[in-house]
Order: sequence, then C-alpha cells, then structure tokens
Amino acid sequence: MIRDTRTAPDVNASRQGTLPDAEIAELLAAVSAGEPWSAALERLRLPTLSRKRHWFVNARKADFYRSLETARRDWALDIGPGSAIIAAELARDYTSVIALEHHPLWCRFVGRRFAQDGVHRAFAVQGDAMGLPCREGSIDLAVLNGVLEWIPDAAPRLAPRSAQLACLREIRRALRPGGALGIAIENRWFFGNFMGLSPHGEPPFAAVLPRRLADWQSRRRLGRPYRTWIYQAHGYRRLLAAAGFDDVRLYGAMPTYHEPREALALSAREALRPYFASARPAKDAVFALLGRLGLLGQLVHSFYISARRPLVPSPP
Repeated sequence: MIRDTRTAPDVNASRQGTLPDAEIAELLAAVSAGEPWSAALERLRLPTLSRKRHWFVNARKADFYRSLETARRDWALDIGPGSAIIAAELARDYTSVIALEHHPLWCRFVGRRFAQDGVHRAFAVQGDAMGLPCREGSIDLAVLNGVLEWIPDAAPRLAPRSAQLACLREIRRALRPGGALGIAIENRWFFGNFMGLSPHGEPPFAAVLPRRLADWQSRRRLGRPYRTWIYQAHGYRRLLAAAGFDDVRLYGAMPTYHEPREALALSAREALRPYFASARPAKDAVFALLGRLGLLGQLVHSFYISARRPLVPSPP
C-alpha cells in the first residue's frame, strides 16, 4: 500500500513548524532512553513544548475527523501529525493509520509515542506531503490539521496558492473515489486579525492585507516572504474546487481548532453567539448586530472543512 520512506535523521533539517529543533532533540533523547514521553515533557525545561501539553493529550482534536463518513475504514492518512494524538485516535476506527511526518527527529518521536502508548494500528512514516508514499485511490480518509498554511514552505519555488493546490491535488490522487479529506485551519477574516493579531508570527494585519502588501511588509520587517496563506470561507471553497474536490463543507471550529469543543454550521446564529460574548458593551453590541445579520460564521477563529474526491472522474 505504501513505500517506506524513513531515512536516517538529518540533524540539519528545518524546524518542525513552530517547534525548535533543540527541544525536539532533547525530548526525543529522553524518550529514546526509555522515559515515558509524558514524564519527559513534565520533567524537561522545554519553553515551547511545555506550553503545549494540551496539544499532546486533547483527544477531542480528532472528533471532527472521526465523524466523517467513509465507505471503508481501512487506511487513514494524517499529514503533519503534530503530537500524533489525532492519528492515535483515528487508530480506534481505521485498520491502519499513516502519520506522515517530514521532520526526521519528530517522526522518530511520533513512532516512539505510538510504541509507548500501545497504539499498534498507527505508524510513523517520514515523507513529503507534495509526493505522498501512497498508491492512487488507496486512502479512505486524509487529514490536514493545521498544516495547509505551512505547505508553501515545503515548496519554496512555487507561489503559496500553487503549492497548496499541488498538495491538495496529490491528496486527491491518493484518496479513493468518495474518500474524505478533513482540514482544520485559521480563518483569514477572523475578527481578531482585523485588530492586528498574527496567526503564524507574521507582522500585524498581514493576514487581512492584500497579499502583495503583506509580502512587502513581511520582507521589510522579518526579512522573509509572506507564505502562510490562509483564506476566508469562500476562498477555501474555491481552493478545494480548483483542486478537484466536491461536497465541500465548512464549519466553525469553536472556539478554535487548537482546543476544540464543537464544530458548528457557519449559519448557526444562536449557537455561535456565546463564543462572541464580550465584556465591552460597544464590542458586544457589534457582535449582536453581526449575529442578527448572520455574519458571525464568517468571523470565527478557524474552520473545520470536509471535502471528497468525486466518485465520477472529472471530464478532461
């Protein structure tokens, strides 16, 4: 079904998203020496990883993906598995789960976590989202949880949207006809972005500025291009349609996909309203008005998205 792309670790590999390589190496060393990963996480002084304990243990992060219907439950693919909690939970439902990780050290950690936790139906494979180690039409469910915005970094010669399209088309190739794709990602139109919040360490307002202006601002302030592109609801629908997916559905990941409680329809005014409560009367009045207009769903922090590979091939 897959080819094993695991290799010897490259100590010069790039950092894993926002996780420092030094912290990854220190945690892996402790786990490789036999210490339980949870104990090592508590004992070691890891400024970034120690703040992410919920990231390792919050099983609700997998609920949305486990809810997606698939005709078969043989193979699931979690691309960029993070702490591997989602892949571990998917192993309750699927015969085999591939946790595809590009970073060699983190891939080794994921494999050791599975072994320590007794997760026998999930395994770590080092590989690249731009060239999946899967036969065409072999995967029932694919997951991109907080990954799609980082894909342009894996293909620096491509424009950000082109890189994301290439990745999505590769996933579509790997999915069975009718197979499901689940995505969690930030919303470009999140109200906080209009107040200067930075989703991925970009300069303030970069997410909502025109792309060229955001790129100029990032190069000027940070010395690097702006490539962590996110979109509003309509933008994600267009992106997935361009990649060849159908049955695209968006939900609000509430309050965020990082620590989710529920997935809500973007049109669910009454259910969404409590998540926009504010102690400031003027701000609360604005949210109340937006709720009456049915616009709160467009301003959520992040989305859960589901899409499918069409059952019938698209005409050439």
